[in-house]
Amino acid sequence: MFNSKFVDFLKTFNKISNGVILEYPVTVGKTDCSDVGFKFDISQFDDSGFSEKIGLIDLSSFLNIFNLVDDPEIGYKDGVITAKGDGCNVSYITSAIDIISQFEFSPKQFEVMDSKPSVAEFPLTANDIKKLKSAASSFKELNAITIKGDESISISLTQVGKFSQSSNSFEIVKSDYSSEKNFSKDISIETFGKIPVIDYTVKVKYNEAKDAYRFLFVADNIPGFELFVSTNVY
Repeated sequence: MFNSKFVDFLKTFNKISNGVILEYPVTVGKTDCSDVGFKFDISQFDDSGFSEKIGLIDLSSFLNIFNLVDDPEIGYKDGVITAKGDGCNVSYITSAIDIISQFEFSPKQFEVMDSKPSVAEFPLTANDIKKLKSAASSFKELNAITIKGDESISISLTQVGKFSQSSNSFEIVKSDYSSEKNFSKDISIETFGKIPVIDYTVKVKYNEAKDAYRFLFVADNIPGFELFVSTNVY
């Protein structure tokens, strides 16, 4: 339970959300403002399962336990996680599930999305994400990531919903990839900033009944880790 591989993953995941309700083997959840949904398979990291849901409202403070105790022996009982080792004992009180229910999300959301066709698939590398985030730091008036699909795929830093238009821009073009349908959808910079800097395959899912698109990010090197983001820019 909470071995080093899973703890390292949670440190990566913490970029998305500081609150989470862990469920073994597969955890499905969302951010408190519902702009990112996520799914990850704990059994890919740790085969010592647990039967109860574990609520963490402040994941970063919980992860600090592993800076206090090296290679700890972890226990869980009655809502309390204990860590013992190196002559140190730590007790961490978890959060009641009903109090942090804003982080719960139905697994059916991912099942429905998986059932929809992908009109495009393209790689979004850790280096791509670093460049986009760096450009956003330089051009603070640009408030969205716009992903367009036609004969190629482009990922651009853009300005959405503002009266004064900026001439600054940054674009990454995936000329070897195309889309079955032409689309242009935006992700807010704030939401994009929550995406961990790792390599993904992005699947553009299309719901014909609603004429709606969603971006499903599938981690290339972390089995079972997927997330999707809202295309609303506020």
